[in-house]
Amino acid sequence: MSDRIQQTLLEHGHATDAITAYGQYQRLFLHVLKTLSRRSGKRLRLSDLPEILRQPLGESDRVFFEHFLGEMGLLAHKLTFLQAQMGAKSGGLWILRSRSAGCWSRAGCRRSR
Repeated sequence: MSDRIQQTLLEHGHATDAITAYGQYQRLFLHVLKTLSRRSGKRLRLSDLPEILRQPLGESDRVFFEHFLGEMGLLAHKLTFLQAQMGAKSGGLWILRSRSAGCWSRAGCRRSR
């Protein structure tokens, strides 16, 4: 998805090269993440886009972004590994989910006991 966003930034003239597009992607990503992490005021406005893309990315934001990507990559790797393990042991993660789906309601849990 990041490649698509960077390509869109280039196509719409917000960025003139791939390096600029990547920096803008970082700022945009962090802005969205911070905005949606707030308790209230979760509003993203298209009119804010030019200002967001012009803001400098501080060193702490850059470190956070790289750490976040690393964690997400690690999480994706762990999920793939667990899905493979579950698939080998129980015939697939989706089967396990469908078997446990009834326990989301009290009646479903009583039936399964």
